[in-house]
Amino acid sequence: MNKSGGRRRVKSVDTACELIRAMQERRSTTISELSEAIDLSEGSVHTHLATLKSHGLVVKDGTSYELGPQFVPLGERVKHNSKLYQAAKKEIDRLADETGECVHLLIENNGQGILLYESFGEKAVGT
Repeated sequence: MNKSGGRRRVKSVDTACELIRAMQERRSTTISELSEAIDLSEGSVHTHLATLKSHGLVVKDGTSYELGPQFVPLGERVKHNSKLYQAAKKEIDRLADETGECVHLLIENNGQGILLYESFGEKAVGT
């Protein structure tokens, strides 16, 4: 275990999180690309990916890997537990109905906008 900022940390969990973040930036990726991205040996990357795959967090297609379907229910749980989502959902729907347009609810996380909810009115483009 490492200590970072006075807190105990499990290095293998840190590595798994780094892999997941690196995979989030790509649609599909290989072991060598991930190895280079997070500066870890290909053997270690392979072992971590195999573990993540066994939990449904990663899927393998030939020699490529991508994030797995298990992230969907995890993300949905995070969204539905969000107090902002719970407080804003009805108002977002009302505003979309009132204006006929598309209304988005985004949150900021580490400098990135993350779509939490959207509602499409009758005049919204793409409906």
